[in-house]
Amino acid sequence: MASASPPLYEAFAVPADLAEARRLRLPKLQIGHEWLRWLSDLVVTVDRAPTRAASTVRKTAQTASIGVTPLPLATIPPGLYRVSYRCRVTTPAGVSSSLSVTITWTEGAVVQTETSAALTGNATTTHGVGTVVLRSDANTPISYSTTYASNPGAAMVYDLDLVIEALALDVT
Repeated sequence: MASASPPLYEAFAVPADLAEARRLRLPKLQIGHEWLRWLSDLVVTVDRAPTRAASTVRKTAQTASIGVTPLPLATIPPGLYRVSYRCRVTTPAGVSSSLSVTITWTEGAVVQTETSAALTGNATTTHGVGTVVLRSDANTPISYSTTYASNPGAAMVYDLDLVIEALALDVT
């Protein structure tokens, strides 16, 4: 939902009481109706927009599995989140390789996980992307991990990017 343009040619401050304004030189002023409506609509537009809740996680030149690692969030209010990831093989293994990404969170005090299908292409064109929409409890980590296999060992190299967005926070 796009926000309307601000009412630039409307008065920002208008007399709160027209009768008083006629009696006094400097009447009590209040925000004009058009500005109030525009600012109210702007608040609704901003509240509905997804927001980036953490800096993008960027892991490059990885040659092993990544253990369960919380996404860098200062606090986690309860609500809906979207975690998106992309991974790509940057150096294939000599024989074969495999990589999968797992997102972990807690909902209703129960740990939940979503794991991608294993990438087994073993070429620099091998890549994967995914998005997980989840509902998280308050102050419980939303984490990521990878499962890595390479033949010969540690030969396959990959990059991983993740970003988390708050979609709708629960009102408590």
